[in-house]
Amino acid sequence: MKPRNTFIMLVVFLAIGSYVYFYEMKGGEKRAADKAASEKLVEINKDSVSALYLSGPGISLKKNSGTWTIVEPVQALSDEGAVTGIITSLESAKREREFEEAPPAYASYGLGASAPAIILTSPDRTDTVFVGDKNPTGATAYVRVNHDPKIYLTAAGLVTNAQKTLFDLRDKSVMVFEVNDATSMKLKSPKIVFEARKEIGKWMLKQPVQALADESKITQLLNRVRNGRVKSFIEEEATDVKQYGLDKPLYEMEVRYGGDNAIKTLRVGKAEADIYHAQDSSRPPVFGIDSSIVRDFNVKLLDLRERRLTDFQSFEADEFTLEYSGESMACKKDTSGTWRFASPDTNKVKSWKASDLLGSVSGLRAESFVEQAANMAAGLDKPRAKIFIRSKGNEVASLIIGKEQGEMVYAKGSHQPSAVMIKKADADKLFVSKQDLAEEEVKP
Repeated sequence: MKPRNTFIMLVVFLAIGSYVYFYEMKGGEKRAADKAASEKLVEINKDSVSALYLSGPGISLKKNSGTWTIVEPVQALSDEGAVTGIITSLESAKREREFEEAPPAYASYGLGASAPAIILTSPDRTDTVFVGDKNPTGATAYVRVNHDPKIYLTAAGLVTNAQKTLFDLRDKSVMVFEVNDATSMKLKSPKIVFEARKEIGKWMLKQPVQALADESKITQLLNRVRNGRVKSFIEEEATDVKQYGLDKPLYEMEVRYGGDNAIKTLRVGKAEADIYHAQDSSRPPVFGIDSSIVRDFNVKLLDLRERRLTDFQSFEADEFTLEYSGESMACKKDTSGTWRFASPDTNKVKSWKASDLLGSVSGLRAESFVEQAANMAAGLDKPRAKIFIRSKGNEVASLIIGKEQGEMVYAKGSHQPSAVMIKKADADKLFVSKQDLAEEEVKP
């Protein structure tokens, strides 16, 4: 092929390539973007919106430092999800159909002078969307935008958003704090006061006894008030809390949290049907909470105390020793993870039986706690059984079993400072013989 022809073909190829790239690809992207923009009901960026006003219910909100708050008709925290939901729905709303009438019969579409409006304010603009009736199918709604005289159809969800109530948009948390930041908790009930503090990352009971606390139960109580929802707002600024029984509350939950030990207190007063009057010390309103939250406050000391006798994960154990009636039996995992007797022979141990035994030890729970003075009567100085559990050469748990007393048995675990009572049925699971553990040999 001649050089001149080759050059001409190259030019043609480059021209076609440029057309495809700039018109078909780049131009296609721009045309798609222009088409999408032209279909939008209103051109907004939800992240730049700094104020929101719903004219129907008369609710005004502002965003400061990334947080939405209600400023009218009351000053209150907002439900961030509900607020951003309204703005997101407007950002994604499309003009699905357009009506042109001269003059437009606005009232027949629910867009008369009293039509509710959603007004969004950004640093450089303000947009107003007037929301009318739903169309006969209920799938779309009639709207107007800013000063545009045209009527459009868009998603019917805007009708619901325009009619949001103050209750819909305000934060309905019973208490607001971060559970992981809590440093102490005090619960006052009609009969008793419980106090727990976090020390070196662990929850400890301080009142009515000093003991280990059940961390899961403490966390459950904190989560209950943090995640509990207000059922109704009864009075925005109560001048007489006595009428609600809040001058002498039935329950008080005090929470300290954060590095500065900030304090919030929930007071629970009288009930009407299944709703209790309550107030958070950091906010003025009196509100109603569900009776299920109050029922969770009705705890006993045993509920809040740490009841585990040991603190280890059974699957991490690789060695245990059982001592019954002066005889000792040791079992250990070999390098392949197979359980074997460590002495006097190295025969195989039933893996499921070893797992059951370790699970029974780790699962033991105290049914009651024994006073220090009663420890001598527990038979723990001459125990009927001792169990030692190790992991990677370190002892991770120990347990001694004492006397029986009816359907209960005295015991003491390495995770408890004093003796406890456990169920006899649970203790009986720990007494296994070598024959119980040994895996039967398969004869050739």
